[in-house]
Amino acid sequence: MLFTEEFYRGCKRCLNEGGIMVTQSGVPVFQPGELTGTVTRLRRLFNDATCTIAAIPTYVGGFMAMGFASDDKSHRLTPERTIAARYRRAGAFRTQYWTPAVHKAAFALPRFIADLVEAPAGGGGSPSGAPR
Repeated sequence: MLFTEEFYRGCKRCLNEGGIMVTQSGVPVFQPGELTGTVTRLRRLFNDATCTIAAIPTYVGGFMAMGFASDDKSHRLTPERTIAARYRRAGAFRTQYWTPAVHKAAFALPRFIADLVEAPAGGGGSPSGAPR
């Protein structure tokens, strides 16, 4: 139920106009089908669907992928300086990982992950999802 189009449709109904949905989408090197399937389902429902990545130390395999979906295509185009200004207005509290630059870079995908995101469901990338 959690990774189904029906579930994502229900989540979309809960979003305000221009809202963003972020989902856990697996470790691409070990779970390429989870990422590809998630992005495929999100693209059926949203005008903009892709993934972001982050290093999650408790997961083996390097990157964790998070599905990203919105009907507002401008969200991913927000300049780093705008993100930095919002951070300052929020109090510029100290973080251990996140910075405005990391925020922007999270959308810059290594080739093997970009190939999975661009592939149709069930295909693309190397069979294991591992980098080539």
